[in-house]
Amino acid sequence: MEYFQPGEGPQNWTRMTALRLLARPTTPDAQVQAMARSSRYPGAAYSLPDGQAGLDTLITKPTGQMEFDIFRYAALKDTPGVKSLQYSENLSVAQWKSIGVPGLKAKTAQHRKLMVAAPLPAISLRAGG
Repeated sequence: MEYFQPGEGPQNWTRMTALRLLARPTTPDAQVQAMARSSRYPGAAYSLPDGQAGLDTLITKPTGQMEFDIFRYAALKDTPGVKSLQYSENLSVAQWKSIGVPGLKAKTAQHRKLMVAAPLPAISLRAGG
């Protein structure tokens, strides 16, 4: 499930939050590694309590925009797979130039703190779960 601001959608968003379910044999660390490989800037991976893992990264889009992403992964209970929480923000070239590296580091620290503190909803693939 992806959540957008009012008036925005999959093709025209500035900020987005997503909750995803990956119902296959994988781990939080494996998902962090896969996302890091798919990014031009691998970002910073980190471990969290309870075997959770996170990743902060930037993805360069064909439009020249930078997609700022923070991911958090946790193992599913009672079934193989992981759930993930994602926060993304599109930064225009002008925004990127105005905040620069110091601003990006501050944004990353702020959003990582919020991501780590956010509760992850319970997800179960068992009938009635």
